[in-house]
Amino acid sequence: MCVTKLIFLISLFLLNNSLGSSFSINKQNNVEITESDHDNDGGRIVGGSNTTINKNPYQVAIIGNEAIFLGSGIIVDKHYVLTICSLVNYLITSKVNVQIRAGSTRHDKGGKMYTVEKIICNKNFSKISLDNDIALLRISSAIQFNRNVKIIKVAKTHLQPGKVVTTSGWGTLLNETDRVSFQSVNLNIVDKSACQEIYQEDEIKDSMICAHTPSKGPCWGDFGNPLVTKKPLKAYGLFSWAARCADEKYPAIFTDLVYANQFINDIIHANYAKKSSTIRQ
Repeated sequence: MCVTKLIFLISLFLLNNSLGSSFSINKQNNVEITESDHDNDGGRIVGGSNTTINKNPYQVAIIGNEAIFLGSGIIVDKHYVLTICSLVNYLITSKVNVQIRAGSTRHDKGGKMYTVEKIICNKNFSKISLDNDIALLRISSAIQFNRNVKIIKVAKTHLQPGKVVTTSGWGTLLNETDRVSFQSVNLNIVDKSACQEIYQEDEIKDSMICAHTPSKGPCWGDFGNPLVTKKPLKAYGLFSWAARCADEKYPAIFTDLVYANQFINDIIHANYAKKSSTIRQ
């Protein structure tokens, strides 16, 4: 593995300590915090601006034991939230109770809490390359929709390079762990071959897409942040990894939801088919 992913150790290490659990740390979902990252104006998303949940009603906060904020996900069905596997795979066999908070601009209060009853990672997920970094969280009771809680459609076709997209979330910088502001920032889709040239030895898999605006973008704690278009409203990605926070050169890497469409549909449809079969019996 190249240095740009090995650098990604700090955030899961801190998260592991915060949760007080005994799971092992994988070489994933960790980001280098540089001095320049500390010079922004107070956001988790570097270079972002404050937003509200009614502008992003599809986004939820994923919460662990003792109200520890883990990352973000998006509502794709009344019983399912979509996030990245590298954020939650260790929770499958741990004793951490996982919940989501929907309908709140803050991750620490407001809205409504729902219990996650099952975590389903893509069986082809790689802890080393972060290929197929996608997971569905099955919610124990149906999510109640309102103006601050809505489903977002997953895109079925890819965007052209240069297209403007938006990412949002509650992530934090290393020296701002007490802040809970919800922020968003615009990025541009980067051509995959150009992205690969920048990352060199770190392979940009088919299951990944790149987005970048110099000195702007997601930071640690932003894992699972959605990448969306607003008009029409569609989800194209979930933040998976990067060389470092909001770098001048390196794009942020998102799980490609167009590529993940079959996994998403298969799991959701299988669940409803199983429920339908049970009812008929």
